[in-house]
Parts: sequence; C-alpha cells; structure tokens
Amino acid sequence: MFYKTPPTRSDHAARTVSTSHKWMRKYFRGRGGFSLIEVMVVVVIIALLAGVVGFSVAGYTDRGRKTKAKADLATIASAIKSYYGNYGRYPDPSEGLEVLVPEYLEQTVKDPWGGTYQYELPGTDGPFDVICFGADGREGGDGIEADFTNWTQDDQP
Repeated sequence: MFYKTPPTRSDHAARTVSTSHKWMRKYFRGRGGFSLIEVMVVVVIIALLAGVVGFSVAGYTDRGRKTKAKADLATIASAIKSYYGNYGRYPDPSEGLEVLVPEYLEQTVKDPWGGTYQYELPGTDGPFDVICFGADGREGGDGIEADFTNWTQDDQP
C-alpha cells in the first residue's frame, strides 16, 4: 500500500492562491477600468469640497489674526503702563516700542500680517495709542483691513 504524503504548507498556500486568482479572474472578466466621465465626476466633487473647505478656513484664519493682534495690543499697552509706573513718564515716540525690550517685552512684536505696531503719544483715545493698521498695513479700511487700537472695544470683530 502506498500512502500519499500529507500536503506541505507551501502546497496548500499555492492551491489557495491559484483558487483565489481563478475567482478574481472570473469576477472581473469583461470589466474595464473607470470611464472618463466617472473620473471627471469624482474630480469635480473633490474640487467643490476643497473650495468649500478653503473658503471657510480663510475666515477662521483672518479672525485668528485679528484676535492675536488685539492680544498683542493689550500686552504692549500693559508694558507701556508698567514703564510709566517705573519711570513716571510714557516712552517718547522717538524711542518707540523698542525701549520696552527686554525689560517689559521679550522682543519687538510684529503684527500678524508682518507690519509694525504704531505708537503715538499723546493718543487720540487715551494718554497713548498703540495702533495696528490691519491686513493692508495702511490707515483706514473695512473688515479685515480695518485699523484698531489698544482702546478698541472687545466686542468689535
């Protein structure tokens, strides 16, 4: 009597792979890839979603920059008041805000749009003004380009 040797592990794996390949060939026979129309529809949908996301993120970025500028203005105003408390006078405009570094501020602060904060003495709204000219870097403007000072109300966007 001849006994058949049991299949080795590699024989079993080879049969399983060949069986699965047959099934896949049978299932996908006759099916091509995606048509050009199907691909174009998917691309258009992705572009629309990217546009909507990009538009909404831009608003949050502008709001975040404006909030950072207001926080910077409050920090600078606090440093100027501390300077006044120590020296009995406000910094001279010719000295600028640089006189506050490093004793009151760690470094000279730029606004979120890369411009410099302006310092005026005497101020129009208080003893001094620290001004941010907004995104355009020029006096005047509306929306994100509007100017605001350390005296600007917190409830204004």
